[in-house]
Amino acid sequence: MFDTNDRLSEMNLIQEEFEQIFKVYNLPIGRISQNGISMNGQPVTTTIWGPIQNRQLVNTDYHYSIGKKLLHFTSLRSLFSIINEKSFRLYNLLNSNDPNEYSYTVGKLKSFYKKQGKTEGWIISQIQYVKETAFILSCTSPDELTSSKFWDEYGDGGKGVCIELEIFDNPINWEGFYLSKVKYGELNRWNEFISEILILCDKHPSNYYDFRFDMIFCLHKSLDLTYVSEKEIRILGQKPQKHGWIFDSLIHTDIGKRNILVQYLKLPIWTEQSHKLSFQNEKQWLERVNHGFEFTVDDFTSYFNQSPTVKIFKVYVGQNFHTGDDFYTFQRVFRNYTYDNLGYKIDICHIDSV
Repeated sequence: MFDTNDRLSEMNLIQEEFEQIFKVYNLPIGRISQNGISMNGQPVTTTIWGPIQNRQLVNTDYHYSIGKKLLHFTSLRSLFSIINEKSFRLYNLLNSNDPNEYSYTVGKLKSFYKKQGKTEGWIISQIQYVKETAFILSCTSPDELTSSKFWDEYGDGGKGVCIELEIFDNPINWEGFYLSKVKYGELNRWNEFISEILILCDKHPSNYYDFRFDMIFCLHKSLDLTYVSEKEIRILGQKPQKHGWIFDSLIHTDIGKRNILVQYLKLPIWTEQSHKLSFQNEKQWLERVNHGFEFTVDDFTSYFNQSPTVKIFKVYVGQNFHTGDDFYTFQRVFRNYTYDNLGYKIDICHIDSV
């Protein structure tokens, strides 16, 4: 006869074994959930959830805590779009210049997925889904301000700008958003980790296992020298595991690189008036998706209350920067323009003056 106490003991043992493996490899974990216990002795399903809060990266290699100022290189046109929209655009991974984005890391997990009965088609669709629902703002360290590579490749050949942005709040408190350096390669530990998990799968063959580590996999890229030299630091926004329909209301569509449809999440810039996430047609959208549930605009804003609060600190222009106006006239007009739009004046200066 099936003994519920025996099954509970088995579930506790499996969870302890998983937790021990995570501790050994110092990997961030959100939680471990289990279900399947029944009077008929159904197999236990153990799901390992990735972090949902940035604080869960603390004391792991993924936690970034080196100051609150970051650099974002872009064109002059994009700078004005950012100020006009009062927000940075976090594009999804379909817009990445690396075609192996995310799939590079997941490829190492195929042996695990296949052991759990997943097909190649399922793996491909999962990669596509994550690329569609993970949104990034690519930044780098203030140390790269005078780097010719960044100006040439990301600063419009020196004709563009470098935005120095400052994070106003404490990233520890972010939920659904993360701050981390991108890891290039560094999959040996993951491979060893998967080997340990596969041993655990063999030890408990009647049970089912699942990983929800999409966020972590979005922080790895290949060792291709083209990407390693980017020294990228990412602000990453991930569609939450629950209430994803709220997140969907924040998404806009655009034509990205390679002329494919991509989506982006608007991350508001701090202004003197407001720095709340903006929602598209809140009332109309709520009426369309309510389906009898009591949701309000306040539910939206409170849900994303712990999103990043960023401010443009200063703007630098490249060595090849030129406008039809005298630069000092441009500088004065720009400061007044930012004051009118954001409520504070932003200095703009030549990289030569750094």
